[in-house]
Amino acid sequence: MKRPEEDWEVVGFSGTMGTATGGKGDVMIDAEPGGLPSGRFGEKGTLRRRGRTGWLRGSSTRPVKIEEDVHPDLDRSIVDHMGPAGGEGPRLDEITGKGASEDMLRPTVNVGVMRGGGIKVNMIPDRCAVEVDVRLPHRPDRGGRPAVEYAVQEAASNPSSHGAVDHEMIARLAGAGEEVTGRESLAVPGLGATDAKFWRSHGVPAFVYGVGPRTMAAAVDDRVGVDEFVSVVKVHAAAVWDYLGGAQ
Repeated sequence: MKRPEEDWEVVGFSGTMGTATGGKGDVMIDAEPGGLPSGRFGEKGTLRRRGRTGWLRGSSTRPVKIEEDVHPDLDRSIVDHMGPAGGEGPRLDEITGKGASEDMLRPTVNVGVMRGGGIKVNMIPDRCAVEVDVRLPHRPDRGGRPAVEYAVQEAASNPSSHGAVDHEMIARLAGAGEEVTGRESLAVPGLGATDAKFWRSHGVPAFVYGVGPRTMAAAVDDRVGVDEFVSVVKVHAAAVWDYLGGAQ
């Protein structure tokens, strides 16, 4: 039997997807890693593939040419929001980690598993099997595909998604975040793979306001400090209370 954390890690259908389809609500707030104080209104899509390719066996002194030329066709509102005029780049790097602002609007690729078929260290292998995680910004240009055999992992692949930058809940989260942390909140897209995408796929606005990634997604042995966790809980509670009318 698959353990819950295994299903969560590959974004299976027996967990959050069931909740999203069973009780959608009016708006959803996610506490997955993002970084205080920032509210995430969208995220990259995940395209996970298993592939096999072949090559002419030969000496490793022979060069193998690999080219990548991807030009995403991004939503204009996001480009304007994240561009030089918005000035969000340096602050995003401070919250999420160095280089996050550059990675946010371009595809990224991680080859998580690679199995070669070579016979010696100094020979080019004649076959290779890989499992690849591709993070795609909103509406990327599909372009050409390499001549390889591949299979998409449907349970783990999802399109990019985003909501309105100026949605009311983003403003509520920003206000609550500033009140709790004492720092101005940032509204930016995320690097992908949160459960918020399930609600967006059903037309429900969904946003992420969570703990920092340095001890979670970007660290060994996920963990979070008690103070940071409590801050996130306070921000969520205050934002929802305000969104529902507060003391009115």
